[in-house]
Amino acid sequence: MIFGFGKKKKERHVVATVLVAIDGEAFQPLLATTARAAQAIITAGGDFDVASRKLADVARALLDHEVNWSAGALGGDVYDAEEDAAGQIADVYADLSSRYRSAGDEDAVPRESGTGTSDERRCVVMLTCSYAGENEDVERELHDRLDLARVLQGIVALNERGALTSAHLHVAPAHPDDRLTDEQMLALFPELVPL
Repeated sequence: MIFGFGKKKKERHVVATVLVAIDGEAFQPLLATTARAAQAIITAGGDFDVASRKLADVARALLDHEVNWSAGALGGDVYDAEEDAAGQIADVYADLSSRYRSAGDEDAVPRESGTGTSDERRCVVMLTCSYAGENEDVERELHDRLDLARVLQGIVALNERGALTSAHLHVAPAHPDDRLTDEQMLALFPELVPL
């Protein structure tokens, strides 16, 4: 991911991605929430209004489970042209889509199944959005839980104002019975910083 918030440009098109790792008891409910949101987006044929609304729903769900946040990351950049921002959104989408695939996929990351240890009862929720202009809640350094909460609140507020221009949601693991081992977390999500 590219990090570059804060650039001053005449015309600003911002692309931002926030990753939140969840451990413990919130694992199943958040996986279920993101699965329902993703299914709603698919059912709606990728309709943007549905996608942005569901992205905000997942951001709210993450805020409700702050106690279970174990790590986070924030990446983004600012572009002069909307076409350049769209190109970055496509690149980020492809990157995040490839992070964790099920065992049946070609050249997939090996899938760990079963009950798993408590340390492997985790998921990583990835939210990508874009908007025109500035938003100090989203465009920040991510140092602690308060910063992460501000980012998620900023995404919710952008949706409520109808200011989002794109919205994408990813979650790993892709299947409720899958597990993310410590090794997979390090290999697939090196940008995550403990909170």
